[in-house]
Amino acid sequence: MLEIYEMIELLDDFVNDNTRQVQVVGGITGTDIFRMTVDAALGKYNFSKVLMIEGCYDYIGMNKNGVVNYVYYANLFLDVPCDPLTPIEPFTPKLFRPKIQFEIRIDTRLISGYQCIIINNAHLIPIKMLEAIIQYAKNQGSKVCVVIDPFDIGGENWRAPTITDSLSKLSSLTAMAREIYNVDTRCIDKRVKGGISEAKVNRRSIGKIDDKQYITNDDVMLDAVRHKQLQTPFRKNQKVIVTDNSINATIDQYNSKMSLFKNSMCVIMSPISSPMLKLRFFNSQNVYYAAISYLDDAPRGTIKVKPANILSAVESSHHRYNTSVIIGVEQMNQREKYSIIKNSKNVIIGHLS
Repeated sequence: MLEIYEMIELLDDFVNDNTRQVQVVGGITGTDIFRMTVDAALGKYNFSKVLMIEGCYDYIGMNKNGVVNYVYYANLFLDVPCDPLTPIEPFTPKLFRPKIQFEIRIDTRLISGYQCIIINNAHLIPIKMLEAIIQYAKNQGSKVCVVIDPFDIGGENWRAPTITDSLSKLSSLTAMAREIYNVDTRCIDKRVKGGISEAKVNRRSIGKIDDKQYITNDDVMLDAVRHKQLQTPFRKNQKVIVTDNSINATIDQYNSKMSLFKNSMCVIMSPISSPMLKLRFFNSQNVYYAAISYLDDAPRGTIKVKPANILSAVESSHHRYNTSVIIGVEQMNQREKYSIIKNSKNVIIGHLS
């Protein structure tokens, strides 16, 4: 663990060291590790030459200013058809032609030209995609700073210089998340609303369409609630989470790329296909029109999803919530409890009634 001043010095030394290209740093919730990294980069590079990549789309969606060089990682990739091993005979009927295979490749047009690349919440990015970003950045001579939370789900395999101290006033819920790892908090801002409470929850109400996010590690309950939702048509305000390993991209009204990828979450705004459903990115006002399906063998172009009104702790780690309802907190480990509390403004410990 490093002190705050030691982390600042480490980042400044890295930015100004011409022999090192990649640096990984970590911070528990409540620390300003991402801001420290950006400040260090801006001490040497012009803002327009710094690309900030985010592992959690919610921060992009909630950012109303729309910073051009602050992007969701999936936006940097494309689905590209692979060259077949044997040439396709043009006169062969489509029925007998081999199925075209696709692979995900980095869109070099969107990442080239930057002198410094900062990857925030990198522990939420699939390792192959993260490695592709780092490798391309190294090839073009860019500095790369990878920012992770080693205490979060997905951060268990990372080893990096890490800070836990914070000089900022933190919310009571952030302080509770830090306490799970026995990390003290200097000052709590009592003006920030939110906290942990307990309530009785009726089994029938778990996973219903409301303003709460239900989370459980009880596989039996998770499957039962989802099975019930799978038997009904898509409904307005229902949440779905993407299971697709394909990049599903569109262009928004500002000509910026928006991508849905595995673990992306959407809210169904209009369940009537005309010809596609109207979806809203979770924690965002960005709208996406697409065909979605619960089926694993859905045709290409149809996005594979599953109901998301109830999630597992691992699935929930990819998003941020106003209110989370935890069912079966006793079945969750230290890392899972930390992740849910860190990612929520309010937490309700649900007791089945």
